[in-house]
Amino acid sequence: MKYGESYYNEKTREWEETIAEEEGDHVLPTTTNFPIEKLKQKNKNEESKDQKQLKFVLESIKPSEYQNVDIEKFKEYLEIKEDLPKEFWEKIENSIQEEENLYQVFLRTKETLDNLYGEKKDRGKSLSDSRFTSLEEMIERGMISCGSYAKIFGTTLRKFGIPVKFIHGILEEQKNLPKEWENRHAWLEFYNPQDENWVPIDFTEGSLEPRSTAIKIKEYTNWDEEFKKDYEKGDF
Repeated sequence: MKYGESYYNEKTREWEETIAEEEGDHVLPTTTNFPIEKLKQKNKNEESKDQKQLKFVLESIKPSEYQNVDIEKFKEYLEIKEDLPKEFWEKIENSIQEEENLYQVFLRTKETLDNLYGEKKDRGKSLSDSRFTSLEEMIERGMISCGSYAKIFGTTLRKFGIPVKFIHGILEEQKNLPKEWENRHAWLEFYNPQDENWVPIDFTEGSLEPRSTAIKIKEYTNWDEEFKKDYEKGDF
């Protein structure tokens, strides 16, 4: 599977993954715990200096380090409200023990979902569809919106024992526009046990890097309860 830049869906007013058709344009997943600038690669076959550095950060975190995380301290960021479909979880549940580092875990998890989706690519009908649809239906439909990806991978990471926050935001260039015109976006932050910081990660991006113009509005422990309350009040 080869990834391109994310695509804006006018129905959901969210960003989602697109699949690039050209050969040789797969960008390896990377992230970090400091502000990330958008990669500017003249040749997509080559990793930029920043990308190599971010990849190093992920490769330095061993899955076993999460065994020492204080479960009580992070219980709200580890809570699973809805379980993953069995057909997806059974393919990845051992990756946290079998892979050497977090980079490999994330890559394997994303590739597994891509393979499970196959040719199915559902862009979502609305913001509520993108974020409040059940995990089983999301995966059955092959949903690729940012809200659905955050829900699927956020739940996956929590099942691995990795604390996760759900992030709601907009793009910087849209922040002064009327609310109905905003390009809403969603991504995750996961806990780095090495430096005790939260790391932004966006599974709709081929590189897993959050968009450089994405601005966090609010963080949540989940979409279906916390975010839904704000959504029903008309905040978003």
